[in-house]
Amino acid sequence: MTGFVKLVSNPLTFLILSLSFAWLFRHKHNVRNVLIITSGLWIFLIFISPFSFCIVKKWERKYPALKNNMYGQVLKNKPVHIVVLGAGYENDPDLSVTSQLSGTVARRLMEGLRCYYALENAKLVTSGAALGRGRSQAQAVADAAVALGVSPDDTLYLPNTINTENEAYSYTKRFANKYPVILATDAMHMPRAVFWFKHFGIDVIPAPCNYRFKEDPDKPVFKWKPSCNKVRMLDALMDEWLGILWARVKIKWD
Repeated sequence: MTGFVKLVSNPLTFLILSLSFAWLFRHKHNVRNVLIITSGLWIFLIFISPFSFCIVKKWERKYPALKNNMYGQVLKNKPVHIVVLGAGYENDPDLSVTSQLSGTVARRLMEGLRCYYALENAKLVTSGAALGRGRSQAQAVADAAVALGVSPDDTLYLPNTINTENEAYSYTKRFANKYPVILATDAMHMPRAVFWFKHFGIDVIPAPCNYRFKEDPDKPVFKWKPSCNKVRMLDALMDEWLGILWARVKIKWD
């Protein structure tokens, strides 16, 4: 069902359906013309206009980037947990432990390491199940962190998690609300991750990373340029909206 819902919510699905109905109703000129015009407007909206940039930027900037000067006295000398959410890896023995990580989890780990090295008393909490492989994703990410200079004593695992809800629940079950928590995940994914951690009683300090939309004032982007990346960003945003909607429905059912 989840895969079906994601397929239906894909921006291209609407375009394909609209063009398909235009062909089916090709002999009914009024209906056909309305569908063709609708398809053209939709193509303009998702491929050409800056609509995706604007809406994704607003979503990703819901939580500000966690800069070093924001730690202040709040976290100084306190035991802190930096939770790096999982996002995939391949247990390829021919690759280094850092190269085995997916690009997404590697960038999440990078953000976690930045926070780790800025603090004096931090632990790195990694997550992700093995899913039939020789070691869990939590272990794989921790191994990469150790290879990048983290003390093995500063790594903690949540090795049986398969999604964000599991990660939040597993963290709460193991550590309760004993430590300040810095949460490292994609800026796009952060609102849903914060939702689940709050649901289980953890007020996290967001450390968003891996932004899909970046704006360099020194290199202005021509936002009206046709781009498939605009569609991909909108599709990812729809996934997050559906994820939060499903989370709210699930909580009510439970």
